[in-house]
Amino acid sequence: AFYAFFAIEGMADGRTFCKELVQEARIGLVPGITFGAPEDGWLRLCFANQLETLNTAIDRLESFLPS
Repeated sequence: AFYAFFAIEGMADGRTFCKELVQEARIGLVPGITFGAPEDGWLRLCFANQLETLNTAIDRLESFLPS
């Protein structure tokens, strides 16, 4: 598989989080609950892309998250 699940501590609504992430940080992630994650707060990342693109996405995600 080319997907990874990871959790964001304190995230209450994955769908809203992902919408904000697309609008503000230009990153497309999917709420993990849509794909069988045990609870909300998990995201699904597709890593079938170039390493440079993935690094940019991770940097943007890090900047988007509160410290």
